Amino acid sequence: MSYLVLARKWRPQVFEDVVGQEHVTRTLQNAIKTGRVAHAYLFTGARGVGKTSAARILAKALNCINGPTPVPCNICESCKEIAGGSSMDVFEIDGASNTGVDDIRELRENIKFPPIKGRYRIYIIDEVHMLSTNAFNALLKTLEEPPPHVIFVFATTDPQKIPVTILSRCQEFDFKRIPALLIQERLKEIAESEKIKITDRGLHIIAREADGGMRDAQSILDQVISFAGEDVSDEDVAKSLGVIDREVLKNVVKSIMERTPAGSIKVVERVYDYGYDVRLFCKNLLEYIRNLTVLKVIKDPGQLIDLPDGEIAELKTLSDGFSQDELQQLFAILSRGEEELKRSSSPRLSLEMTLIKMATLRPLIPVSELLERVKGLEEGLGVRGLGKKEVEKMRSLEAEKKISTSQPLNLSASVSEEKVEAHIELEEPGDTWKSFMQLVRKKRPPLASKLEHGRLIELSDTEVRVGFDKGIYLDMISKEDIKALEEMLNGYLSRSMKVAIVPLVKESKAHEPVKKEQPRQPIIEEALKVFGGRIVAESMASK
Repeated sequence: MSYLVLARKWRPQVFEDVVGQEHVTRTLQNAIKTGRVAHAYLFTGARGVGKTSAARILAKALNCINGPTPVPCNICESCKEIAGGSSMDVFEIDGASNTGVDDIRELRENIKFPPIKGRYRIYIIDEVHMLSTNAFNALLKTLEEPPPHVIFVFATTDPQKIPVTILSRCQEFDFKRIPALLIQERLKEIAESEKIKITDRGLHIIAREADGGMRDAQSILDQVISFAGEDVSDEDVAKSLGVIDREVLKNVVKSIMERTPAGSIKVVERVYDYGYDVRLFCKNLLEYIRNLTVLKVIKDPGQLIDLPDGEIAELKTLSDGFSQDELQQLFAILSRGEEELKRSSSPRLSLEMTLIKMATLRPLIPVSELLERVKGLEEGLGVRGLGKKEVEKMRSLEAEKKISTSQPLNLSASVSEEKVEAHIELEEPGDTWKSFMQLVRKKRPPLASKLEHGRLIELSDTEVRVGFDKGIYLDMISKEDIKALEEMLNGYLSRSMKVAIVPLVKESKAHEPVKKEQPRQPIIEEALKVFGGRIVAESMASK
């Protein structure tokens, strides 16, 4: 006898064998028990999730010698004929091959005849969405009022293409994708029955690659057995399917956590040498980081992470090495890297650079921790020899750095010159201006590129003053740009604002002697450590 593939050998024979579709099978069984069997059903869902198998089981349940029964016997002549596809009362029609109106007219003529052996004549039309418009129109009247001995069961992977007039005449059941863990359990039963040695990890890889389809999972298991024989290792599964072992993904994440980019580069080399698709590797790594993030925010993820308990425990341990903000930042960097891979002529190099960026990312400091450090600066520095007077002195030094400028620029006139001290030119922009610049970059990118060459001088309740060096960048700001900037500021700050564009002029004081650099106050040194900053200018009062 010729070999029978696992997908056919282990095809469901009763409703209980249909994995992951309890919402469908239970409804059909109850309908049979209560005698509320509809004249037309529509089964929708992805490929290989049990639509046609459920239709056959329904046909057996209705025409079984013990039926109608929710549990067909599978030993009577009717059940065997339906299972073998030779029943004279059950017709399986391929919608893709019988799309014409003539095929439907022939079907309409035949349904008038009563069943030969069973109780019902059952028509199972697979991929029904492939029927032509004329064929659907020819089916309408028959489908609405069929003879009492006829039942239609339609199956489709694309219900959107079915006319609503047909949908309204059917009871619709949506078959879901089967979770990987349920597929794994079913494959384990098959492997034990077939005397195949394979680990749970190997079965899970197969289940994950099946993407929710039981038939695909059984076909993949057949392929793996053909490759490795009856004793299948995890490496055999990965090699035969060309998939990335999750151990590789874990090593990459570990190298990122330990800030060792060399480890990431070695993993990329291994992926490339084995011939794996680097784009697929990037996609799998994105899913891995996503799972780490889910475990960070949800203690019991349930079905959100479709992995064995052992792997979830490993992920949990690994996620403890990252903060939530770090994981989200890593995901964002990798997402941008994946987009670059799609356009890159050298995907390996792009992936290496992305992983190096992730592995060298500076650790983020939570805002709450920064606030605690500021509080420690202001209140706890006395323990280090700094008293209240020193703290007040540091505050006074900040006050002395306030910018003094001339009258604002008259927007109706040309840009006037204004002298600004050199240390004012180097002043860092405030948080409000930075946030507003993000809005400008989003709505007016050309204007934002111009403003990036200037420096914020003053941001008051009624005016914003921006300084530019004399030259091309100063001339680039037009009156239209200023008007647009004012409109955006008014909306952003919810008050009337004016914009002044002023030239920056550095004044050198050659007559003053050069002073030696004085050591900084300890409080300033501590502030630099807290915020990771640097001194860009100091007022004379701090010397």
